Amino acid sequence: MSAPRAVSAQEHLADRAQATALCRYASPAPEEAPTKAMRPAGEVVSAGSGRPSAQHPIELASWVEARSAKLLQVYSVDISALAFRLAAYDPRRRLLSVVAPPVFEVFDGAFGVTFEPEAAILYEVDEAVAEEVRAAWVSGALSLRLYFVVASVRAPESPLCLPGADGAQVRLPAQLLATRLWRAPEAGARVATLDAAMVMLEQRLPVATALASVYGLEPFGSPGALPHVSVRQAASPSSADGAPLADPTPLAHDLERLALPCYLHALGQGGPQTAALTVEAVFDGASVTGSFVNVDASGFPPLGACIVEKVRQLVAPEALGPWRVRFTAYFERR
Repeated sequence: MSAPRAVSAQEHLADRAQATALCRYASPAPEEAPTKAMRPAGEVVSAGSGRPSAQHPIELASWVEARSAKLLQVYSVDISALAFRLAAYDPRRRLLSVVAPPVFEVFDGAFGVTFEPEAAILYEVDEAVAEEVRAAWVSGALSLRLYFVVASVRAPESPLCLPGADGAQVRLPAQLLATRLWRAPEAGARVATLDAAMVMLEQRLPVATALASVYGLEPFGSPGALPHVSVRQAASPSSADGAPLADPTPLAHDLERLALPCYLHALGQGGPQTAALTVEAVFDGASVTGSFVNVDASGFPPLGACIVEKVRQLVAPEALGPWRVRFTAYFERR
């Protein structure tokens, strides 16, 4: 079985509703869901069975899958001419720079985008071009488009968004990949996709190349090969009493979805781009009572430790006597 491949694109955040939808996945797990992965979502469960109840309709594995797709995304947002300023042109270095504030406020200050490390927005241009750009800025026709990834892509267990002081502003920690200074075809026009005629200056930061090589994320153009996890049953389930066992295939699919953040975190820590490991899960009823790595071919122990933790979140579709199942997880870019 193969988990659905996350699709990366350049999603332009044009309004407060889109930013709110993104920050809905701030937490690694939904607060209203239990700590165990659930399947199926609407199943009614008898009391005392140790299985999830229908009172929690959101599946943890589905939540993690949706959140991972949010992490594997390049976002863009526009800053109006009134919200940034241009520094004086440096003729000796032929540089025109944007004075970057500590927080780029968007959507009437409801959200603030912060960059770590701090953004350095520089363009190498001739003086005549710099004067044309400055004229567009003074007229209010110029906008600054920021292209970024959320900081959580390197540390998926960290919050995607953070509440501001007194709840006044939601902060979105990010890493800047590229910028564009662009001129709208008419005053106040909102444009999701920029054409070449609108773009006056463009900057691609060196980190964009690094992120493309690690995660396949591109600020411009089509995405590259994205991180992918596939899980296979490595051995038939075994039971101490010989009772018929549930098909572990749905568990393998759950583990694929739960394991992707482990892979993203490993990549962010310099882990291998390609890896494999075999893990064993011991069940008593529907719950995992023990898990451990049998074979680790990753050469990166933190990846195995993370997968062991994810295995403990699995819940079997049937509550049976003590039994165990072995899975092999493959990590690669596709």
